[in-house]
Amino acid sequence: MAEGRAEWDELAVTERLLERVSEPDAEETMVPPDYQRILAAVRRAVGPVMARQVGEMLGANAGVRASWDRCAEGWFRVIDRGWLRQLSDDRLTTRL
Repeated sequence: MAEGRAEWDELAVTERLLERVSEPDAEETMVPPDYQRILAAVRRAVGPVMARQVGEMLGANAGVRASWDRCAEGWFRVIDRGWLRQLSDDRLTTRL
């Protein structure tokens, strides 16, 4: 429980930081390392990739909800910032 809370707190701090640097001209390298890893995983894939595959590439354990939720929260934030696109079939791709 404490580990989950610590991860949640870290995510909250990361979210605040990302909001500060999410202006249109902000470089992707200014975002937290977790988000950079998500971008790199999608770029390494050959074509669009399912979010579940991104989670697996990043080592998220689908059997541990906190691990999976943290990963999912990360890619949703990256999508919200426009650095990734979610296609109509829910696959992720780099922005076009």
